[in-house]
This record gives sequence, structure tokens and C-alpha cells, in this order.
Amino acid sequence: MDSIQRQLRAIREMGEITVELFDVGSVPASFGCPTDEEGHLILEEDDRYREKLEEMISVLREHGTPQITNPQTGTEAEPWEAARAITVEQNIAENVRSKIDVGYQANGMCVIEGSIINDGSERQVIDTFLNHGEEGIDNISPLDIGRLVARAELISLTDHLGSSADTIDYWMMEESPRGLSQMTQSDWAEIRGVSRQAINGRISSAKQKLEEDN
Repeated sequence: MDSIQRQLRAIREMGEITVELFDVGSVPASFGCPTDEEGHLILEEDDRYREKLEEMISVLREHGTPQITNPQTGTEAEPWEAARAITVEQNIAENVRSKIDVGYQANGMCVIEGSIINDGSERQVIDTFLNHGEEGIDNISPLDIGRLVARAELISLTDHLGSSADTIDYWMMEESPRGLSQMTQSDWAEIRGVSRQAINGRISSAKQKLEEDN
């Protein structure tokens, strides 16, 4: 069970970090951003851009050691294609790791992607913009991030348990934050239209499968 619990914690941590990045926000570099001899923007020398970049790096340090790269050239002809990418990975179990990528462009566009990598197979958890450039497309809210986190938790549990019924009953009864008002098995059984014994049996089955997978 320790492996799946680590995955669930990593998924929740991605959600928390994304919400923190929302608080940081992103802004475009100034029109007076310095350039090198080849016309590339030197984004770290632009006060406005650098301040946000440093705040983002500080947030990502909560997840691991950030690696900063320059994925695009952004020449004098197309300066606003310049960007900085921040990547951080963390081992969370044997052959399982989490990864967060932040792509921050000179024009202020910023993309956040978070994923769980299990035995080389990558599953996306978070994929959102801080500032979306297309008119009429809304940025997602912290509430939407919570929904993405819940979806990713349910997918991970279903992968382990192989049963959607066991997954939903276990998740509702065992994975709810302890600070929230707790629903009893009887309450949940009434909503599900089954007996409390059926709910309890599925929870026990889920726990047993998770222990076997550990």
C-alpha cells in the first residue's frame, strides 16, 4: 500500500504546487529586454520577467531540484518565442517518479504540466495555462485543479485495484481529508443504493489488493 499512497501524495502535491504557481502568476518580458549578439532575449536580465521566474523556481523547489533550460531560440526576428523551461522530478517509489514541467515564454504565456511516470509509462495529471493567449478560452481555477487531482487519484487507484466499485468506495471512505466532515459507510451505502456490508466488503477487498501490490 505504501507505493500507491506515495503516488497519491505526489498527485496532491502537484495540485498544491499548481495552485501556488497560480498565485505567482506570469507577466511578459519588457520591450526593453536585453538581447545577446545573435538577437536572443536574455530573459534573466529583464527585471519583470526574472522576478516571476525566480518565484516559480522557489515554488518548484518544494518538489525537488529544479533544472532550468532554454527550449527555444527566440531570435531577433521572433523574440517572443524565447522561453525558459523549469523541470523537476522526484522518485516516489520503485520505478515510479513524478515530474513537473513549467514552460514560461517571453510573451507571458506559461504552461504547467505534471505527470506520474510508472515503469517508463507517463500519465498526465496537470496540464494548464497560467495565462492563455487565445481569446474566449478561460484559465482553469484552483477548484478545477482539485477536480484534476481527484480524477488522477481515481485513475491510479483503479489501475491498482482493477475494480471501479472497489475504487470509488475505498476512495470515498478512506482517502477523504481528515479535516472534512466524515461520511459514514451507512451514509455512503444509502447514496450508492447498496448495503453497508457491501461497502465494507469492497473497502476490505481494496485494502487487501493494495497490500498485495506493495
